Amino acid sequence: MSTTTTTITNREYPQMYSSISSLTSADRQPPSIPRVYKQASQLFLTRRISEALDVLEPIVTPSTPSSPDHLAQEASASAPIASATKNARCKVWGLYVSILNEVVELGSEDGKRAIGSARWKELVDKTSSCSIWEEVVQNGYNGNEGSVDIEVVALL
Repeated sequence: MSTTTTTITNREYPQMYSSISSLTSADRQPPSIPRVYKQASQLFLTRRISEALDVLEPIVTPSTPSSPDHLAQEASASAPIASATKNARCKVWGLYVSILNEVVELGSEDGKRAIGSARWKELVDKTSSCSIWEEVVQNGYNGNEGSVDIEVVALL
């Protein structure tokens, strides 16, 4: 009994090769900001507020370092949205502010039921203390208030 090994090359099956390589590279990369925005906005429009916030938060908050060696980087870390285009930043921050506004407008009873008591209180405190401005400046604009897009300033 003989065994034959066949090697598929890029030249012979370019469509299959590119599909496989795009799958493996897509698995390693985080989702794109436009894709996250689209998913979060669809959830928001269907009144799935908690889910929309869960989807959007990873791109508007810096990732937390996994080891103590990264403590120095933590202070200057910015969220993925900081490296996005102006249009994407404005859309994402607009959606984020809209979601937070909706959370507040739900009221205590509905808000706690929709997103949980502790989380609802945290978000209401964030909006009433105006700490959203600091969050936007630090996470989205590397601490530079002068760089905040005028459209985002108008939203806040």
